[in-house]
Amino acid sequence: MSVTVGASAAIEGPRVCDACEAEAAVYDFDSPDALDTALLVDHLRSLMRGESVDVPAYDFAAHARIEGARHVEPAPVIMIEGMLVMCDPTLRSLFDLTIYMDSDTDVQLIRRFERDCRDRGASLERAIQMYLGTAKAAHERYVQPSRREADVVVPNAANEATLDIVALGISGALARRRASCDVASQDIRRQLA
Repeated sequence: MSVTVGASAAIEGPRVCDACEAEAAVYDFDSPDALDTALLVDHLRSLMRGESVDVPAYDFAAHARIEGARHVEPAPVIMIEGMLVMCDPTLRSLFDLTIYMDSDTDVQLIRRFERDCRDRGASLERAIQMYLGTAKAAHERYVQPSRREADVVVPNAANEATLDIVALGISGALARRRASCDVASQDIRRQLA
């Protein structure tokens, strides 16, 4: 059993509500500074302790958190997804396994334009402007370098063999965690005896 928490839920967005529209036009949503990383770290630690969390909802068209958090129960496998999640050393240190899903630049660009237009209410012109204004530079500055931090780099992730390799990596990380817990448990028993 697993649970997925999207880093997009930790987006803070522009902080000046009166100027949201104007500020959102220049706000860099593709920077790690756009994430409430402390909240994401807190949620991940809570889930790892077996505690449930309420993940905030974010409206990309309105550039703001909205009412209605998503209640997330802990699970043996916790997946944190997002382009910027490996940029923060504290957050990265909590991961048992990091996977960088690589894809062709043209595919990334098309997906971004489709998402910005469909889900975020942007015109194609605005989507291109955001890409050239902040997203391309942020990708080169933050996302591409995080590839080096990954335990596994998955090229063109849309095939069965790749997914099998990812599943094996997750199974291995779980086995290592169980073994580590067993060793710690044995050490505690010895100390108490």
